[in-house]
Amino acid sequence: MKITGKISNTKNKNTITEKEFKDLIIGVTNNKTQRYRSYAIALKIGYYTGMLLGEVLALEKKI
Repeated sequence: MKITGKISNTKNKNTITEKEFKDLIIGVTNNKTQRYRSYAIALKIGYYTGMLLGEVLALEKKI
């Protein structure tokens, strides 16, 4: 048997459910420090926009 075509090297992307995401945000925001609030904001930006972590961290404020 001969199989022709392109071999796919794509890895399975792990995604989380909306409930898992909400639980993660609750866990992060239970710590009331500014650092953890920043983590929650970065996670929300990435989740709702589909951005990768590096893209979220590279965002800059331009006025």
